[in-house]
Amino acid sequence: MHERRIPAAGLGRARFAISPLWETVASLRVLATSGPRLHAPWVDVARRAVQDARLDLALLLALVPPRGHLADVLTPPPPRRRNTFAGELRRIAQAEPHAVRHDLRLLQEQAGHGIPALSGGERDPKALLHKATADLDGYWRCAVEPHWPRLRALAEADIAARAETMAASGPHGMFAGLHPRIGLAGNDLVVQSSCGDGEVAGEGGVVLVPCAFAWPEVLLYAVPGHPCTVTYAPRGIGELWTAAPERDGDPLGDLLGPTRAVALRLLDLPLTTTQVAEHLGVGPPAANAHLKVLARTGLASARRSGRLVHYSRTPLGDRLTTESQP
Repeated sequence: MHERRIPAAGLGRARFAISPLWETVASLRVLATSGPRLHAPWVDVARRAVQDARLDLALLLALVPPRGHLADVLTPPPPRRRNTFAGELRRIAQAEPHAVRHDLRLLQEQAGHGIPALSGGERDPKALLHKATADLDGYWRCAVEPHWPRLRALAEADIAARAETMAASGPHGMFAGLHPRIGLAGNDLVVQSSCGDGEVAGEGGVVLVPCAFAWPEVLLYAVPGHPCTVTYAPRGIGELWTAAPERDGDPLGDLLGPTRAVALRLLDLPLTTTQVAEHLGVGPPAANAHLKVLARTGLASARRSGRLVHYSRTPLGDRLTTESQP
């Protein structure tokens, strides 16, 4: 593990972004290694989907090895707060040939030998990029896109919570709570990364990307002339693949009903009706009805932020969920 330091000047232009491309690229490592146990439900489904679609992932897995450096050309900094996969994919196709060759050299030096799937890439980097984007598009469609609403909901909820922390504790409080491998040293941000030591220029600012599939690692994009991009695990990741089954012997479920009990437990972070609906596997009107009951009974509170309403557990709701764990 190496220490990368981002000077305070870069932090002054920090922003958050949600990136379906970064989630897709990070998920390749999870798929190849089975990843953390919490992603096991997704791994089982995704592997079957890849097999059914008869996808050849050899090139992508060579560009995104299980550890260490992964091809920076596959993870350009997300340009906006919310991004589309198609839009981000177009940015990969715009990568300069010298950037592709640089990635290929780093990957083969890291491996200590030639990588067959990457052969010919230095000679014709545009052809390699063309195939990589086509393969990524096929992989996204079958393995990640069906789950993207749930992943996006988790990221949206996390960013809303980080904004609350920023308002209450300032930027230092927000940065300090991002990830165990991200910390502050004076006014600089220090990132523990598997790639390289030293200072990151950060002249283009810092983009913070909540990325469930990157956990427990931190992915870092630090290319001169571009915004530094850092992933972190969104809060609530432990509930990402949790369905809403009925729990036998669940006192909270007996009191509120099983779906409403799960909804209350989900509110560790402020969530919108749509986000709760994604987790519960119900439509927004049904989720809204459950949340309004929780609010009327004093177990949750609603706070409007622009056009969105975020629901949170109240202290009474916290006590009820804690004391009624099955």
